[in-house]
Amino acid sequence: MNCPYCENMLTDASPFCPFCGGDLREQIEVSCELSLKDIVAIVCKKYKCGDLYISPNIPRKKLNNLHENTYPPSDIEIFALIDSTVFGSSKYGMLITSSGLYLNNDTQSDTPGRFFIEWKALLSTCDSIYPLKIGIGEVALTPSINFEFAGCEMNMNQICGLVQELRSSVKKLEIKNTNRKMLSQMHRCSYCDAILQNNSISCPSCGAFLKVSSKD
Repeated sequence: MNCPYCENMLTDASPFCPFCGGDLREQIEVSCELSLKDIVAIVCKKYKCGDLYISPNIPRKKLNNLHENTYPPSDIEIFALIDSTVFGSSKYGMLITSSGLYLNNDTQSDTPGRFFIEWKALLSTCDSIYPLKIGIGEVALTPSINFEFAGCEMNMNQICGLVQELRSSVKKLEIKNTNRKMLSQMHRCSYCDAILQNNSISCPSCGAFLKVSSKD
């Protein structure tokens, strides 16, 4: 984004503009308003088809069937479901959840059975390689886990596009949340306006001693 004060282009989400020193914390806070659930819903709607269902409009029978075949913990939130079975029973498919992706692949897959890919693992895969097209109806999501979708209405380009956008969007959210945490730990020196950590006792720029709040 550009600094709203001096209009210079910013290369990261720094809390203060490196050019003019403008306070950018409010702008970063606004950009952090979207939750993981919101982001997943926005991305999935771009690739909406008959076999991609987004919460709260996931058919109960499909959800229960894929839940039984992927075994996600009961305390996670399910955002979307992809049914990859030929006759629509949701025995095989993918659950997109608050903790990551839960898969159950057909026995014809190169990696048959149940798998779980946490968001951290998905975000760490190489953008230029994964998702990798394996063959008709199968794509590699990580070096050791494929998603088999031969019975799904979604095509290869849609599956790859969905995974790529999810990874990119969730990665941006992680960066913004990290910056939000960083912002809560920073303030400016009241004497020289230097950027300080909240636990600073003195300013390293001007040497001023800072007031430290104490708890009785």
